[in-house]
Amino acid sequence: MQRFRLFGFLAVAMLMVASCDVWAQPQRGGQGQGQRGQGQRGGVQVQRFLPVEQALTYLAFNENVALSDEQLVKVRASLKGIYAKRQELQRSLRGSNDQQAAMQKVRALRMEMMQGLTAILNENQTKVFQEQMQRMG
Repeated sequence: MQRFRLFGFLAVAMLMVASCDVWAQPQRGGQGQGQRGQGQRGGVQVQRFLPVEQALTYLAFNENVALSDEQLVKVRASLKGIYAKRQELQRSLRGSNDQQAAMQKVRALRMEMMQGLTAILNENQTKVFQEQMQRMG
């Protein structure tokens, strides 16, 4: 009998926890929700097409790239500037619905990132990095 009560108590507790998770989920649609969702999605898209953090991680730790200490400092400084520009771009795109203009700005910033990095990297490092960027999207 005690086992049955314990099982019942655990089942009720699990249902309560599961229902809390459902209520905690953000609602989709509804008034005002769509606009905020659009801006958040745009921010994710900018990060996806302009992966500053992944680029720094890849360059810093990949043995095929093998950055010197001097190169690493320069790469970090270059990507720090791109990161700041990316954050500003994300802020400016929050209320925008013009996807084409947004992608144009992202492409321009990605091109700036690539040009800055290729100026720092040697020929082999550039080749390895560009291959990785193509795999990332």
